[in-house]
Amino acid sequence: MADDEGSATAPKRHKGSQDATTAKKTVDWSKTPSFPPPEGSCSVWIPRKQRYCSHHATHGSTKCTTHASLDTDAPALAAASRDESKPEITVASRKTNLDRPLKRMLNPFSIPALKAAPAWDQLYDDPTRPLCIDIGCSKGLYIRDFRDKHQTAAWNYLGVEIFEPYVVAANAAEAQRDHRPRNLAYVHANINKSLETLVAGQVIARVSLLFPDPWGCGQGKEHKNNKRRVMSAAFAERLAAVMPPASEFYLASDYEDLALDIRQHLLSTGAFSVPMEGSYVPTMTAPAIRDHFKPNQTKDNLIDASKGVGKASTASDDSLLWLASMPLGVPTERDVICENQWRPVYRLVLHRSQPAETKET
Repeated sequence: MADDEGSATAPKRHKGSQDATTAKKTVDWSKTPSFPPPEGSCSVWIPRKQRYCSHHATHGSTKCTTHASLDTDAPALAAASRDESKPEITVASRKTNLDRPLKRMLNPFSIPALKAAPAWDQLYDDPTRPLCIDIGCSKGLYIRDFRDKHQTAAWNYLGVEIFEPYVVAANAAEAQRDHRPRNLAYVHANINKSLETLVAGQVIARVSLLFPDPWGCGQGKEHKNNKRRVMSAAFAERLAAVMPPASEFYLASDYEDLALDIRQHLLSTGAFSVPMEGSYVPTMTAPAIRDHFKPNQTKDNLIDASKGVGKASTASDDSLLWLASMPLGVPTERDVICENQWRPVYRLVLHRSQPAETKET
């Protein structure tokens, strides 16, 4: 009877309950690291994972681009610039999964040439301002962030993209931003077919070609897909014809042979030059850049740096100099991915040279 009474008064043990000795250990959120971050790695400690951030630190900084951006008030500024009284704009498009990366590179030859230039007076408050063009702007985040960081610059900004759903979504998002001048627009066009039409009557201040589709990279100079690249000898000559002296061309790629190809085409025109003074002077060779991005980590924190690297470059010139970091201080989405995967990036800013003085005869 006593046993029955004891069993009646004893607390019931639910299935799956654990004693204090077998309970799952909780993370000690107050624990601080007792060891320094791996060389070249972001120095931000992640308590939840009890390790340092696995991303590569931005050159000249101890943090990766993602964590460095958290130190600024950019999100607050963006929220303040949004007019909550406006209805949310929805984009009617068959393409709804815009957050996913494209499975395949879009064939640029499938995009027809523009028949006429955009109505600039409908896109910009002051269409006479110099134009800053981002070729292959993707979702348009880079040129938008660059505009937001340089609000005092008297420029207009134009993103050119061949994937139309990105253009529609970017223009819709820009329409939601209030308390800002109309100085940013996105155009669906193939720049190779529509360059002269697009910039007719405009003064170009800067052109950027950042992480273009790597057609034929790692395949050799004679690969059939090389013709699909944005930059070619003919296109470089056309750029030289429409870009005025003192304007700038900013290139970046995580494929060395592609960056080298773009560089050589532009310099071969004789209209562009590598800066020898100022903040855009290149200082690092390709081997130095590759060594800088080699993960030097402990066994427990080893990063798989081979993920997404693709085929090795077939062209390289170890004597050429490249920029050590992002020259304009604004990362693209691909910049963040390269930091995450410890991929070297080859960057360069070229100046549109002054025309040679004509000698008197």
